[in-house]
Amino acid sequence: MARELQVELRGVRKKFGAAEVIRGVDLGVEAGEFVVFVGPSGCGKSTLLRLIAGLEEITSGDLLIEGRSVKDLSPAKRGISMVFQSYALYPHLTVEENMGFGLKQAKVEKSEIKRQVTEAAEMLRLSELLQRKPRQLSGGQRQRVAIGRAIVRDPKVFLFDEPLSNLDAALRAQMRIEIARLHRDMDATMIYVTHDQTEAMTLADRIVVLNEGQIEQVGTPLELYGKPKTRFVASFIGSPQMNFLPVRVAGTADGGPRLKLPNGVEMAFPEVPPAAIDRDDVVLGIRPHEIKFSREETQGISAEIVVVETFGNHTLLYANIGEDDLVTVETAGISDVTTGERVWLSFDPSHCHFFGKDGQAL
Repeated sequence: MARELQVELRGVRKKFGAAEVIRGVDLGVEAGEFVVFVGPSGCGKSTLLRLIAGLEEITSGDLLIEGRSVKDLSPAKRGISMVFQSYALYPHLTVEENMGFGLKQAKVEKSEIKRQVTEAAEMLRLSELLQRKPRQLSGGQRQRVAIGRAIVRDPKVFLFDEPLSNLDAALRAQMRIEIARLHRDMDATMIYVTHDQTEAMTLADRIVVLNEGQIEQVGTPLELYGKPKTRFVASFIGSPQMNFLPVRVAGTADGGPRLKLPNGVEMAFPEVPPAAIDRDDVVLGIRPHEIKFSREETQGISAEIVVVETFGNHTLLYANIGEDDLVTVETAGISDVTTGERVWLSFDPSHCHFFGKDGQAL
């Protein structure tokens, strides 16, 4: 059963001068939901978060929190807390003083500040660090202090603006677990901006993919991965990126469609959307892990291995199928395939995606 909407954006637009950077966004975030905004640099994800926070003014449209319009309210009156990319801690204050600073400014009683800071510190495993200064903390500990400062305000909505981008890979993985645990324990509404799709796929209840100030698609991580509605979403979600090949799909005399690849190879392809048949602008998409290779000459596509990348738990093979059309193949474990070797590629038609010239899925 769906929960009530905690945050709702209705036709939100934002202009900086003549440039429109947010172009009519409609979105609802349910109470207790973890929603992640992703997209390339300049797509508007951080701007959209700042509009929700009240750090930027909405040009047109409306923003509601718990069913009440807040677009004309100051950030302090919206019931939100924001965690930034930079920790923004006061270097001369202790952890305890940093976490309680906002409550002190709001003239909350000292005993209440102490109680709330203590509870937040226990939740974030900071209890033994309360008397330390920021310079005595690791990057991960500083980010937990910044999150703790947001928690003590007991907000209606938590906003995170790329909070882990300053951390190294190991700390990012650790902090992802911390944030996921925090969301579960608090059942809080969280909106999170990142350019890292690993964070999006592992943290989100739903992902919002943004492109040039508009929403491309909203859905669960598995929905976006398995059923992308546009080529843009298909290319952005999934690592390594989906392969895209311009193809021609034509019906044969007996009515069965055949697929013609850029290198001229034709193959029977029974599972093709009707909208893709007899069109010259079709692009086939296939995930690297869905492609199989064989050293023995088969009915598959002949390809030459041009680069091999070994990661230990998996290997990426970059194969040229002709006319500089490179295909990425992902295999489990360590592969003994070498550069220059000729292999034959094959894939299950049921795992393919088809896109039109406009980028829309067919």
